[in-house]
Amino acid sequence: MALAKFPLWLAAGATLGYLAWHPEATQWWVLLMPALWAASRSRPAAFLAWLGYYLAGARDVPAIYPVFFPESWPGWGVAIWLLHAAILATPWAILWRGGASPRQAFIGAAGALAVSALPPLGILGWLSPLLLAGEAFPGTGWAGLGLTLALLAAMAGSVRARHPWRAGIALSSIAITGSLALNAWHIPPRIPLGWTGIDTAVGAYPKGRPAAFQRHQALMHEVESRLRDGAKVIVLPEEVAGLWRAGTQFWWRDTEAMARKANATLILGADLPAGGERFIDGAVILGTTTGTLHGRVPMPVGVWRPGQAESGVPDFLGRGTAQLHGITVAASICYEDYLVYPLLLASLDRPQLIVSLANNWFAADLAAVWIQRRSIENQTRLFGRPLVRAVNLATARP
Repeated sequence: MALAKFPLWLAAGATLGYLAWHPEATQWWVLLMPALWAASRSRPAAFLAWLGYYLAGARDVPAIYPVFFPESWPGWGVAIWLLHAAILATPWAILWRGGASPRQAFIGAAGALAVSALPPLGILGWLSPLLLAGEAFPGTGWAGLGLTLALLAAMAGSVRARHPWRAGIALSSIAITGSLALNAWHIPPRIPLGWTGIDTAVGAYPKGRPAAFQRHQALMHEVESRLRDGAKVIVLPEEVAGLWRAGTQFWWRDTEAMARKANATLILGADLPAGGERFIDGAVILGTTTGTLHGRVPMPVGVWRPGQAESGVPDFLGRGTAQLHGITVAASICYEDYLVYPLLLASLDRPQLIVSLANNWFAADLAAVWIQRRSIENQTRLFGRPLVRAVNLATARP
């Protein structure tokens, strides 16, 4: 295959990746990616198609990196962006076969989809085509996820069929017809009365103690206002309370007492000390119910920094569930919103509601913020569960 054609495969994958993860587009564009992969004429072409897809979907990484690490060389952001895309594209290159039969193409695509969504690779596996399941087959849970995997893999197999256009069109028509029917019948679940999330726009956690105290005062004022309005469970964003120390707990004592008196519970995003400079990216539960929620997949590089003293502590196979006011709740902590497998693990405990705590202090208008919201909304839609979400954005401009 001529080297001159390689950029075309990269561009084709990037185009589909951009369309699938654009705020005004449908996620059905991902249906074409396995077909493009199966139509590739060589292993490098198959790799480049998926490399383009992941690069386009994660296009904000080079801009986000210098915000997290302002003193670092900016080029590291580009390097991480390229490395992330290359890692996720690799299973597609390995499982590609020249001259594959429809059955072999189906198995190869199904394998690549599973490998890139499940641990260990699934720890990096955002932008998974499997997230189409929530848009395509709402309320169907694991069955819908399996159907989506089969549909995507079948698109790869159709390209290798004797009449690929007929097979592809027939398959797409059946899938879209079934999806339209399921979406017509789908009734969005209701959030229980009194459950609410508080969105903030307060930026990164302040370093100075006076500024930190002012932040907590503002948060407590808002929480107490919601409690007076009758809220029963209040969710606040990831890390909005900073590191949960004894002094911080003392600041919240009166608000917690008010919540307990009102038979209410607060889910407050905070870093939980884990020895030395290590911490658990999770939440504290205050009020009628007390305890902690442990995040399972802290964001690689940004929060989870293997080999460094200061790092979030992962719990990759944790369930992330808790009982609140008689309801089994699954928590998705920030970066986990992007991934497929954490909520699949939580679903084994049959949660009745999903809470999502996110902290996008680095931006308010990047595509990554929207991609995160769509990813968790698609997953909760797939399982037919209500979603209570709290997000912190960059400091609001006047």
